[in-house]
Amino acid sequence: MFKLLELIEQFNDSDIQLVSLHEKLETDSLIGRLLCMILGFVAESELENLRFRTREGLRKAKEKGVKLGAKRISKKKEERIIQQYLVGGLSIRKIAKTEQISTSTIVYRLTVLTRYTKTLVAQALEVYFRNTKIKKIRIL
Repeated sequence: MFKLLELIEQFNDSDIQLVSLHEKLETDSLIGRLLCMILGFVAESELENLRFRTREGLRKAKEKGVKLGAKRISKKKEERIIQQYLVGGLSIRKIAKTEQISTSTIVYRLTVLTRYTKTLVAQALEVYFRNTKIKKIRIL
C-alpha cells in the first residue's frame, strides 16, 4: 500500500499531478493524497476479499469432487484432427466444424504436437551425433 504513496510522492517531486476526473481528486494537496490512500486501502481490501472467496470456492468445489478446466478430447478424436490437418489438408475451421470443437482447441493440440515432435527430433539428433565425430550442427 505504501507503494501508492511513494508513487504519488515521486510524481509530485517531478511536478506531475495525478487527477481523477470521475472522483474529482487531485494528488497535489494533503486531502487529495489522504483520499487516494483511503481509496487504495479499500481497493486492496477488496482484492484480498476476492482472493479469499476464490480460494474458498475452489476448496469447496474440490471437496465436492468438481473437476475444473476444459473437457479433454479423446485420443481418437485428437488423432482424427491431426490426420485431417496434416494429411487431409483441411483448414482448422472446417475441422472444428466437423468435429464440433473450438478452433482454439485444435490450435492448442497442434501446438503441443509440434513441441513434442521437435523434442523427439532433437533427442534423435543428439543420440545420432553422440555416436559420430560431428560435434556441432547448425539448423537454419
